[in-house]
Amino acid sequence: MLCNPGYSRVAGHWRWNGYQYVWVPQRCVYRPGYTYQPGGWSACGEGWCFKEGVWIQGGVVIH
Repeated sequence: MLCNPGYSRVAGHWRWNGYQYVWVPQRCVYRPGYTYQPGGWSACGEGWCFKEGVWIQGGVVIH
């Protein structure tokens, strides 16, 4: 998926909704002045954890 200039692509991923995992489709998001830092999987404890992506404005992480 290509996004228009000024938009950030947020990749699709599975998210736990408190009951089951649901698919969140990829999308293009317009948020002027911000950069999207994608999330990803990493080892944690004896398994894997997914860290959600975050928005960054001027070097400050916005959740």
